[in-house]
Amino acid sequence: MRVLLSLLVACYDVKTVVNVPTDGAVSFMSLYSAYSIVKLAVFRLAEWLGHEHGDHGALTHAAHSGLVRTDMAASLMPKLDLDDMLALPAYKLPWLMRERREWLAGRDVYCHWDLDALIARRQEIVDGNKFKVGLVA
Repeated sequence: MRVLLSLLVACYDVKTVVNVPTDGAVSFMSLYSAYSIVKLAVFRLAEWLGHEHGDHGALTHAAHSGLVRTDMAASLMPKLDLDDMLALPAYKLPWLMRERREWLAGRDVYCHWDLDALIARRQEIVDGNKFKVGLVA
């Protein structure tokens, strides 16, 4: 990822990366501790890459794509209702990249969220440092 961002910063005008860590990064799922920890690391990677390369124009997001039925998801979580359509992330993820949304950099964005409501809460999200992983005092 470090090499990818270096190339991205050097070669392209659009410097946005969207990681897809899933909700498993911030929730407990029995017997899936390794999976959850890896997804949490992917989420934190989005924060760190933006921090390390942000002064060169890089922008990173973490986006939970929804509960879309894939072979992997169905085998890992057979009892979970995987009823989101692939159209959900197919619509919402490009929205993150269509224009620079620096106020969402390093934040966890769920494809389920109403985008107009999210935009309306922009100042609250930024001021409260919401939708990031970290310790709360």
